[in-house]
Amino acid sequence: MGSFARRVLRCFQALRMKRQIVKQGETYRRRDSFVLKSEIKDVPQEVSASEVESVWRKYDKISPKWAQYYWSLNGIASPYYIPSDFWFSRFCRTMNSRDRFGWPLFQDKNYLDLIFAGVRQPEIIVRNVSGQYLNADFLPITAEEAAALCEKEGEFIVKPSIESKGGKGIEFFDCAAEENGEKTALSVLQGRSGDFVVQRILRQHHKMAELNPESINTVRVMTLLWKGKTCVLSALVRIGVKGCRIDNPHTSNGFSCVLDAEGKMTEKAFDRDWRPYTTLPNGMAVRGFEVPYYDRIVDTVLNLHYRVPHFRIIGWDMTVSEDGEPTMIEANLDYPEIYFHQLGGGPLIRDPKLFDEIMSFVTGKR
Repeated sequence: MGSFARRVLRCFQALRMKRQIVKQGETYRRRDSFVLKSEIKDVPQEVSASEVESVWRKYDKISPKWAQYYWSLNGIASPYYIPSDFWFSRFCRTMNSRDRFGWPLFQDKNYLDLIFAGVRQPEIIVRNVSGQYLNADFLPITAEEAAALCEKEGEFIVKPSIESKGGKGIEFFDCAAEENGEKTALSVLQGRSGDFVVQRILRQHHKMAELNPESINTVRVMTLLWKGKTCVLSALVRIGVKGCRIDNPHTSNGFSCVLDAEGKMTEKAFDRDWRPYTTLPNGMAVRGFEVPYYDRIVDTVLNLHYRVPHFRIIGWDMTVSEDGEPTMIEANLDYPEIYFHQLGGGPLIRDPKLFDEIMSFVTGKR
């Protein structure tokens, strides 16, 4: 291919990417239109239209409604809140090499134990990659042999190996349960479409179970790799509700609560409709609960981030095992969720200097 043809190809690729960015931004603006249509009165100067515009004019044209809406819910006034359309369509794409070929491999649950070896993770019983059944050691097995391994375990969880965000496609199965009817471990496996992984059921630390014993309650830690160093931008705990084994607030009516630097829950938890709570359904006060071994969780994810440095911002889903070991459930490397971090803790990037450096990088306004 000649140099002229390569230039033409690059132009088409750039136009295609720009179109994707615009389309994705429009999608999130429609989805979050309730924010843009809101009427927030008596806003302080820090979230006035002029103040937000003065901060953002160098990078992009955004609506001040985001800063005003967050302020109306959490009382934290700042012009540095990042709107969802900007976050998902531009920020994450640029920071995380979203368009790099092969990136989904790093989120595939069939390979997380290879990429992030050395940290405890859910134990794998069976893998399915491109229709091929494999055991935990990547050795080929038949569907019947895979089902036998699951039956030996008794109870297990099946997850899509990619795109299981929000608990989508996750299934729990107990081989001895009476309500199974004609359903068997083999029919569960053969009824799946796409790649998946079968894992042993996690058992969480008794302190984490106090929040809700029926779900594995997780800690989402957002880390940033910038100028050769990793840091925690925000962390929150996600709490399930009675009768549901998934803690994600978007799919289980659960709650999210931001943690302070010591791993203690702050004053308010929020549900999926962004409503604040100071008390959980079980009567436990939100403020003051401390995640056990939080310092070890932080140390773990800060070190793990260096294994995938082309992803500059990562949302880690962690929990604590029965014996107190930090356990990694998954790493969100494409579009880690931002809403609950900013709802509970204010702007994700609070330092003006760091904000300018990163936004200049994201928007190309260096």
